[in-house]
Amino acid sequence: MGVSIAQNVAGALAAGSVALVAGVGHPYWAVVSVVAVLPPPGAKHSVSRAFHRMIGTTLGVVVTALVLLPGPPVAVLILVVALGQFGAEILIGRHYGAALLFVTPLALTVVHLTSPVPVPALLVDRVLETILGSVVALVIVLLVRAQARRRPELPG
Repeated sequence: MGVSIAQNVAGALAAGSVALVAGVGHPYWAVVSVVAVLPPPGAKHSVSRAFHRMIGTTLGVVVTALVLLPGPPVAVLILVVALGQFGAEILIGRHYGAALLFVTPLALTVVHLTSPVPVPALLVDRVLETILGSVVALVIVLLVRAQARRRPELPG
């Protein structure tokens, strides 16, 4: 449990700090990516989850661009939110990467509705910060695994 907490704190601080220094528009997205990717202790899926996060979010940003760039009316955006929520709920337990094809348009459409910013900046921020957070998490996972392999086993 202590390793998991330390991983999350270190990852959140590292990703958030880099995002702040880089001046990206939504630094908390980098932090969210770290926390979403870091596994509970001993989980085997952490490396694939990092790649699912990066690829699924990037493809989800493409879907979001197709929705937001034409400037649809609010009613269409509300429909996108509903479809995004439905798709996310159906897929999140089955395939994390595929679920992000729905989660990303859902999240970005809600952000766009509540505090509009230029859509291209919103899309670029999401991709950059997701990759940043996922890479930070991946580095932490690999460092913890390497450390665990170097640690001698105690006789039981």
